[in-house]
Amino acid sequence: MLQLCGAQMQLGCIPIEQIEINVECREDILAMLLDLRHIFADVELRFRVFALMEENKLPGVNYKICRPGMHLYNIFVLAALKQRLNYNFDRIHDLVSEHKT
Repeated sequence: MLQLCGAQMQLGCIPIEQIEINVECREDILAMLLDLRHIFADVELRFRVFALMEENKLPGVNYKICRPGMHLYNIFVLAALKQRLNYNFDRIHDLVSEHKT
């Protein structure tokens, strides 16, 4: 999976706002990826989304010690795929594990 970077850029990471998305393709995920890219690029909007996630997290969840590589934005993207596109966990796992674009 293309590594989605946190606030600190790392070698080999592409800034999310610079990822090219083929807008000619009719795949259902592409419109959502454009929306997600917009949310990430707008810092104020991104932090409002993260604040809502923090307010509504399950008791005992600590985002500061989450799974390595799982930033809040990664969690948000995976949850959005599950909810908006009704993807099951097998499809999400395949997308995360096998598709670099």
